[in-house]
Formats: sequence, structure tokens, C-alpha cells
Amino acid sequence: MQRMSGVEYLLKVYPISSHGLPEEHATNARELERQMIIRTYADALEQVGITAASAKKIAAEYYRQTYDT
Repeated sequence: MQRMSGVEYLLKVYPISSHGLPEEHATNARELERQMIIRTYADALEQVGITAASAKKIAAEYYRQTYDT
């Protein structure tokens, strides 16, 4: 079973068309969610002493393996 993101769930429950928003807003929302998750994990990794560049790479890979299926 594929894991559904919070944004995808909301879009399923409240379809974009019911709000009169174009599909591009759904894509923008997913990208914003992706960036927020990566930033949150990267910030946490930096707090334990991992450099910013490494933390961002690790967080992006974690996101890819966890959410991009």
C-alpha cells in the first residue's frame, strides 16, 4: 500500500475542483510539503552536529525513500 501524504489526503477528501482552484495549486502544495519535511529533518540533523550541506542531502534522501514511492 502506498503511503499518502497529508496534502494528498486533503486533496482526496476535498478535491481541488470543489474549490475552483487549478491543478497547479495541488502540485505547488505537494512541493511545499516536500520542502518543509526536508527542512525539518535537516534542521534536526544540524542540531546534533551534522553540517548543513550533509544534513540537507541526508534529509532529501530520507524523504525520497520514505515518501516517493
